[in-house]
Amino acid sequence: MSRTEQRKKRHHLGSLALAAAVTGALVAPMIPTAAVAAAPAGIDGEGIAAAPYEIDSAADLRALTEWINADSGARAGSHIDLTADIDMSGEAPLRGIDTFTGVLDGQGHTISGLVYGDRDTNNGRLSLIQRLDGGTVTNLTLSDLSADNATSSGFVAGIAIHSVGGTITGNTILDADLSATSAEKVGGLVAEADGGVISDNFVDATLAAGEMPAGIAAYAKNATTITRNLVSADITMAAPGGTGGEKGNNAGMIVGYPGTPNSSAFTANVALSGSIAYEGKIDGFVGRIVGYTAYDGWSASDNLAST
Repeated sequence: MSRTEQRKKRHHLGSLALAAAVTGALVAPMIPTAAVAAAPAGIDGEGIAAAPYEIDSAADLRALTEWINADSGARAGSHIDLTADIDMSGEAPLRGIDTFTGVLDGQGHTISGLVYGDRDTNNGRLSLIQRLDGGTVTNLTLSDLSADNATSSGFVAGIAIHSVGGTITGNTILDADLSATSAEKVGGLVAEADGGVISDNFVDATLAAGEMPAGIAAYAKNATTITRNLVSADITMAAPGGTGGEKGNNAGMIVGYPGTPNSSAFTANVALSGSIAYEGKIDGFVGRIVGYTAYDGWSASDNLAST
């Protein structure tokens, strides 16, 4: 079966499963008492929960990300709502947000044709957000998403490179192609998760990393909750794991590598379909749910995987 046919099959299966899924309740974010700052020209709102910045075009998306990056200390806590679908097809690659502590609510809208880029060619990391620090991304669909870090050592992820206590819930990554075969980590949603919650998301993607690709999180440690996510992905690990296995050369449909210290819980996730291309020992290093299993402290329960 060709890669195009595999994608179509994954997309069809994922759409059926997603339509039947029931998402969990969201935790309401804290409401700031004052506006973050005046938004760029043409963008409505005050950047607070009661009056979020509203974006509805490719120009708005680019302007707001650049504006936040210009003073992340004052602007990273912005509340942002998508008020329409946004087509990024043919647009220049998006650099993304450097640090985000606020709330990005897609309100069920789709950003399509988005390409991550415009970072350092040696170690630039490609994602919508570089560091999600206690912030939230919710109700957002990214369709036909792509990022290729070629010979760079920078990680790649669908939503955030580092999620530190962040909340990523109710999002869809659809027909994505994320690659960093010279880098360690690629995650359908995050490259590295350190605490926080990743729940009720759907990932349909082709993912390739040098050492640690995974459908949801390439790496997760501390008290990270990963629950009720649905994954349909074709995953490739470029570096061989060896006949005896290699710690750090790991792949999983949900989590590639549970790090240490770890009290994470991986529950009620579904690896719906797809494949893992990998050379080396499988047991304990590559899995339909979790890749590397030598470290303790974390738990996995009520997960399902197709055969």
